[in-house]
Formats: sequence, C-alpha cells, structure tokens
Amino acid sequence: MQIEIGRGLGKILFGMTEQEIYQVLGKPDKIYIEEDEDGKDIDLQYFQHQIVLKIESDNDQRLGWIEVHNKNIHFPWCNPWVLDRVELLVNMTEMLGEECILEDYGHMECYFFEENWVELQFCLGELKCINLGVFYGDNDVTLWPTL
Repeated sequence: MQIEIGRGLGKILFGMTEQEIYQVLGKPDKIYIEEDEDGKDIDLQYFQHQIVLKIESDNDQRLGWIEVHNKNIHFPWCNPWVLDRVELLVNMTEMLGEECILEDYGHMECYFFEENWVELQFCLGELKCINLGVFYGDNDVTLWPTL
C-alpha cells in the first residue's frame, strides 16, 4: 500500500463507510469506540496491516483519518521510515510546499503539515506513526476524493 495524501491508502479512500472498508480489508482485528457529546467515532484496527482507520461522526460516519504504523507503507516519493528525523522533515517540507507545526510532548514530538493534513509522530527521535486526514475546503466542507 502507498500513502496518497488527501486521498487515502492504496484502495482505502477517505469517505468510505465502515462496510465499504470491510469489503476491501475484511473485518478489523479490534474496534474501539470513542464517544463524546458530539457523537461516536469508530477506530478500525487492522493488526496485520498495522493501520487504524477512523470513522468519524463529524464526517457522517465516513473514513476521515488514517494512522499508519506499518514500515512497509510509504509515500510515492520516499520511504519515511528509513530517513532520520531532520532529513524526513526537510524532504516533507519540500514535497508538500509548507512548513510544519511542532507540538512537543517531551519524549514525543508531532510535526503537523496543516494544509496537507499529514502528521508525523516521533518518539525519542524515531518515527512511530504517520497520520493522514481528509482535506477540508471553505467553511470546513469535507473534500472527499474522487475515484
């Protein structure tokens, strides 16, 4: 599988429903439900693929966020898992055409590329997770990818 920013991960596209994801990947190994006053989000955890697919209540119970922990999944232009932190951040800044925002949590650092909805999470200097989100347009309108 390859990461397609703003689109998804291989055959998994932002905007898919839970059932549509099941048709592609089968049932998840674990389902985790997060509820708050705004609704219910569902995390579909696929252990073999080392991914979490988030079905979001804010997005009409459709896929809006992907967590990638699998070191075999990468961007078309580079494999982020083999680059050191500084080299990866320079590469991403150049490819995405924007500077990242750093959120420092002590031993964990998150680098967020806001315009491209990409977040790189490092723990003790090592890349641990790549997060991807669906794009939003004016007035926070969700921009679902087309086939």
